[in-house]
Amino acid sequence: MNDHIQLSLGFKEVKLREKAPDTYIHNTDYNHSSQRIPNTCKRRKYSIEEQKRIIRIFDAINNKTKALKFLQDVCGYNEIYAKKINRWKTSAKKPIGRPISQEFESEVLDEYKRLFPPHTELLHDNLRVCGHRVLNREYVNAKSGVMEKKWLEDPRTRKLKFTYKWVKGILTRNKCPVFSASAAAV
Repeated sequence: MNDHIQLSLGFKEVKLREKAPDTYIHNTDYNHSSQRIPNTCKRRKYSIEEQKRIIRIFDAINNKTKALKFLQDVCGYNEIYAKKINRWKTSAKKPIGRPISQEFESEVLDEYKRLFPPHTELLHDNLRVCGHRVLNREYVNAKSGVMEKKWLEDPRTRKLKFTYKWVKGILTRNKCPVFSASAAAV
């Protein structure tokens, strides 16, 4: 009889694990007795639109405790607190990647149009040559009247490497037709 009870308990244990995947077994004793603890360590991620909506509601209600109560009870945002909302308000979203100089890129494309005939296909090497020419070109400084290399002093263009990825980026940002397949092999 005891064997039957142990088997049925073992069977219920297996069924319980299949029904509740959000629980895990946590060993607390040295004698390996297992105890079920709910897995509540999942954090809720809010999209940018949700964050803006929550901030708008929070600012619209004058009393901040009432605003939090409204967000938690009525809107269903149980994990929202004033500290989190204030952090969302003050956080500055920095753009990802290298900063881009639109003026530099337009000068490179103008140089390309000036050097090569209009019906030639865009080649990686030709655009790189134009990029190097513009980067090393000397300009007259309006304040001092001295010739200087303006793009080598600009922190956005100073360390540019004219790679295949840079050429592809400049063409997609300026909506140019894609260059030939022979240039991709270079």
